[in-house]
Amino acid sequence: AGFQLELGEHEDALKLCDEAQSLYDRAGSRRGVTSVLETRAAVLFAQKRNGEALNALEEMAALFARLADKRSQGNALLTAASMLLVQLSEEVESDTQAEYEKKEPKVGLSTEEVHKRSSDGIEFANRAAKCFEEAGYEEGSQIVTELIQSIYDRAIQIYCKTNEPDQIYYTLAADNPLEDASKCIKEWKIPMPSAGKSEAFAGGDGFLHVFDPHPPPSV
Repeated sequence: AGFQLELGEHEDALKLCDEAQSLYDRAGSRRGVTSVLETRAAVLFAQKRNGEALNALEEMAALFARLADKRSQGNALLTAASMLLVQLSEEVESDTQAEYEKKEPKVGLSTEEVHKRSSDGIEFANRAAKCFEEAGYEEGSQIVTELIQSIYDRAIQIYCKTNEPDQIYYTLAADNPLEDASKCIKEWKIPMPSAGKSEAFAGGDGFLHVFDPHPPPSV
C-alpha cells in the first residue's frame, strides 16, 4: 500500500489497506493493524479526506493505548498534529500569497476554517506531549515543541512577506545624515488578540512586534 501511495494510486492503496487490516485482525495482531492505519491515514490525507485520516490516527492511538504503549500512542497523535498543521500552513501561505498578488486563492480558506483546523492541530499536539511526558520520552516532547515553533515561525514569515512593515528605522552616520536603506530596521506589528493579556508580549499592546533585522539591545 505504501508503494501505491508513492505512485499516487490512492484507491489501490486503500484497497490493499483493507486487505492487510483484515488479515491482521484475523491474526489478532494489533501492532499490524496500527501499521496499516498509519498508511491509510497518509493516503487519506493525500486525498484531502482529513476527517477520515484523523479517524484512522485516532483508532491507531487507541490501539496503542490498549497496548499500554504511551510512546507509540504519542507518535500517532503527533502524526495527526503534524499532518494538520503543516498542510494548513501550506494552504494559508498559498492563499495569502495569491491575495497579495491579487490573484484568485487556490484553496479559498475561511477564517473560521483556519481557526478550527489550527485548534484541532494544537489539541493533537498537546495530547501527544502528554503521552510523551507520561512515557518519559523527552525527545518526543522536544519534537512537539519544535513542530509548534516551526508553524508559528512560518506564520510570522508569511505575514511579513505579504505585508509592508508598519515602521522603518534608519541608522544615520555622523558624517552622512542621509538615510541608508541597507542599514534600516523594519518593524511589523502583528495583531494578536490575546497578546495584551500575556506577559510574554512586552508592552501588552495587543501586537506581536517583529523586527528585521532584530535591533541590538541598545536600540
